[in-house]
Amino acid sequence: MAATSIFLGGPSQPAETPSLKIREAGEGDLPRLLELGYKFHQYSPYHNLSYKTEAVEPFILHLINSPDAILYMHGAGAIGGLLHPLYFGGGLIAQELFWFAEKGGMALLKAFESWATHKGAQGVSVSSLVVGDREDRIVDRLYTRRGYQAHEKAYFKEI
Repeated sequence: MAATSIFLGGPSQPAETPSLKIREAGEGDLPRLLELGYKFHQYSPYHNLSYKTEAVEPFILHLINSPDAILYMHGAGAIGGLLHPLYFGGGLIAQELFWFAEKGGMALLKAFESWATHKGAQGVSVSSLVVGDREDRIVDRLYTRRGYQAHEKAYFKEI
């Protein structure tokens, strides 16, 4: 499954600043997570395909309830991912599946990396949306400063 990420950090602030305290999501967070999922979908390469709450809901619940998955959130974003073995026998990897934050995105990434370390992963895999040349350079710097190296690109064609 290809992962996509976006971190938004615009200058405007909502009238009420959401809490940026990171925590594991629970089933009671489902309405907010579905709302964040919809916002994320609007930025994703799949935005022309329909967003189906009935499909997203069990996916989110799986991340919340699986011992090999995690879903962290705060008031302005969420990050979710899972552990899986590398197909060639190289141990476990933590795969980010989505990362959406209107602010406080780096704290979510750090929490995900910490979880991966705690779970014994040998590495963390992340990706980002292709949003434009300037934004792509910003994302590249963000990841490389945290020690990531580009290994592959993902492409998508709607049919």
